[in-house]
Amino acid sequence: MQLFSSLPDDVLYVIFTYCDEATLRKLCQVCRRFRQLTSRDCFWFHRSRKCLATNQVSDVMRNRSCCSMTAKEKCRVALNWQRKRFTEACLIQHRTNYMPWLQMNSETLWVSQGNEILVYKHQPSGQIRRRPLCILRGHHEDISRFAISDELVVSGGSDRSILGWSTTTGREEFNIREAHEGNVNCVDVFNNFVVSGSRDRIVKVWNINGYPEERIRLTMEDKVLSVSVNQTGEVFVCGTAGCYGKPLVLQSLATGQRIAHLGGCYKHGAGVLFCLYENPHNLFTCGYDTYIRFWDTRTNLMSARISWENPFDQAVYCLSSDHNMTFISGSAGHGLVWLWDKRLTRAVQMYYVGKSNSPVYSLAFDPCHLYVALDKTLQMLYFT
Repeated sequence: MQLFSSLPDDVLYVIFTYCDEATLRKLCQVCRRFRQLTSRDCFWFHRSRKCLATNQVSDVMRNRSCCSMTAKEKCRVALNWQRKRFTEACLIQHRTNYMPWLQMNSETLWVSQGNEILVYKHQPSGQIRRRPLCILRGHHEDISRFAISDELVVSGGSDRSILGWSTTTGREEFNIREAHEGNVNCVDVFNNFVVSGSRDRIVKVWNINGYPEERIRLTMEDKVLSVSVNQTGEVFVCGTAGCYGKPLVLQSLATGQRIAHLGGCYKHGAGVLFCLYENPHNLFTCGYDTYIRFWDTRTNLMSARISWENPFDQAVYCLSSDHNMTFISGSAGHGLVWLWDKRLTRAVQMYYVGKSNSPVYSLAFDPCHLYVALDKTLQMLYFT
């Protein structure tokens, strides 16, 4: 050991590069010199880019993070995600049962509560202040979904209306009353266009440049549960309840023309509850049939590129991704949240959040925190 420790740093560096993560962690505990050597980012940089949840490779994940981490710290925290080492805290609690929706960026945490959207400052500690920065009001009944762009927050609700607010001032920018004949189940926004879907089986594309006006009106085969516009604004995907016809349809945003049905054989009632574009050609879908599917619209539209089944055969209500290799899904019962790796066929880890029987209605995460919206609480898991 004395002969080994007397080697120059350059030689030790070459030897240590052949060690795996577990060996490097043990070398940190040998002596102060080894700890200083193995703490250098050069040992951990390439490993950190392959870490679950903490890799921060994509711009989306970097913009969602409110703190910077060293390469070694990313590897350490990623191990906490995989080994279920976290501290849980309740951020918001209320007596009424809601179906909240959640969005997050590096500065702000947005969560719907009944007919309001509460806006909180996203702090490095993960905690939020007792009082929100502002409250977005205007709906008469509960908000179903909301979407956020650089300048707008757009929401749809059970009162059949669509509202938009400024992300910087919180001022109401537009208000479309009676936008649909049924509840507005889902919305998405891209530049000056808003896409909305409703229980009345109608999808509408609105032009909100100036006074909002209906630009395209499409009739679907079943009630619409989810919509998502891709990053280029060329197409959007629409998910329906799946009781009549195929539940997943790809449409042109410019003309409303139906491009294709995604998937071939679905079970009856295999409704698509959530869609998420990772890039202009790849998207996630999940829903009542317990499967999470990853699609590539440049290749085969009749079958998903990869699919994962919920281990407990529960409906999958929501999903969040780091736009690289990690995604997290929320199940229909018992506050169960699943950590997934695209490179694997089975879930990496399961978290039981809130200790209740609530579905996971929405979730969001950054490298250190996981936020989970349940019926009566907003929970935060802290992994550092």
